[in-house]
Amino acid sequence: MTASNHLNCGDLTEFIDTMLELLIAGQERILDELIPKMDATEKLTLYLTSHYKQIDYEFLYLLSMDKLFGNKRNRLTLIDLEKHIGSRKSKN
Repeated sequence: MTASNHLNCGDLTEFIDTMLELLIAGQERILDELIPKMDATEKLTLYLTSHYKQIDYEFLYLLSMDKLFGNKRNRLTLIDLEKHIGSRKSKN
């Protein structure tokens, strides 16, 4: 990519610097949100595996992951849960 005028390269450098700063800020924000969720997932998994039967564990785990990582506009439905748990039961 070249600047419109060969003497204008400073404008392009400033644009690239600004874009990189925005990308870095976005990635840092994502990490700030993701790390606590990963910690919660690990603690939840340990708790659920030691306190619940497999089928209960799967149900609670799916609900928990939906709560931690799900989008408010696209939540896990009861039908989704039934399909997943039902397909797991039929495989066992």
